Amino acid sequence: AKIVKVLQRVMPGIKTVVNDASNDLGFFTNIGIDGVIFGPGEMSQAHRIDESADVDKITAAPSIFEQIYFAWAKD
Repeated sequence: AKIVKVLQRVMPGIKTVVNDASNDLGFFTNIGIDGVIFGPGEMSQAHRIDESADVDKITAAPSIFEQIYFAWAKD
């Protein structure tokens, strides 16, 4: 999908996997809208009582999201 290729271009070396976790993206893919789940968290921390994320990754996220958006819109 275009969005996966853009993510890989913006984030070289990023590990991409197909995951069977439940989230709202499924509603979009069911109607033909491709997407990715991407953010500053770590899967090992997801849905834990003491869930956390690295502050540096959180503060870097908006810039990365912007880069992904503009790269996607440009293609």
